[in-house]
Amino acid sequence: MMALTPLHQKLAWWPPGFNPLLFEDAEKVVRTSDHFNDVEAVCKFFLDPSIAETILGGRQKHWLNAFLKGLCRDKGIPVPRCDSLESKAREIVDIVRGPSPSGEGWNGFWVPLALTPVTTVTTLDITPIAARFDAGPHSALLKIPFSHLTSWLSGFRNRFISNFFDNMFNLSSILAQKVSENNDFKDALVLLLQASLVSGKAPWLFH
Repeated sequence: MMALTPLHQKLAWWPPGFNPLLFEDAEKVVRTSDHFNDVEAVCKFFLDPSIAETILGGRQKHWLNAFLKGLCRDKGIPVPRCDSLESKAREIVDIVRGPSPSGEGWNGFWVPLALTPVTTVTTLDITPIAARFDAGPHSALLKIPFSHLTSWLSGFRNRFISNFFDNMFNLSSILAQKVSENNDFKDALVLLLQASLVSGKAPWLFH
């Protein structure tokens, strides 16, 4: 059985002539390559999981068995029982890509409420708000596996990442609207951003 190379050794692991931005190249590797490392790299970083599962489901049973056993051995996990080629393919992709982020992720729609009424917001009041304001998005992003982020950057859908950025942009729009309507709210928001800087994190939302 072909051994799988540890991730830290896979700095030059793409097959010769492979363009990771071309779906045709990725499909060919997953459909025909006998090198587990090449198939793992493509599935992990560039193929939508449902597409990878469909393509792998067309591979021969003995090849899928060898790939699945190798993955489980290297990761120190039991080999799952799979009754069909499709289920084997799904297990392989799930192991390679890692778990999806859980929960609905982050949103900052509580921020406008926390800054209201603006006439009562002080520097002392703003410190815990700023801490929560900073911690939320950073915590949410840390839950996203790198493979999911690179796949999303390559154009494939990821609900968690899309929701995160949608919520971030929506919050920016809400805050901008409130600033235009109320100068006092602008002052409170400035306090929030200053507190964010003091905590050591830049006000990422307004970069």
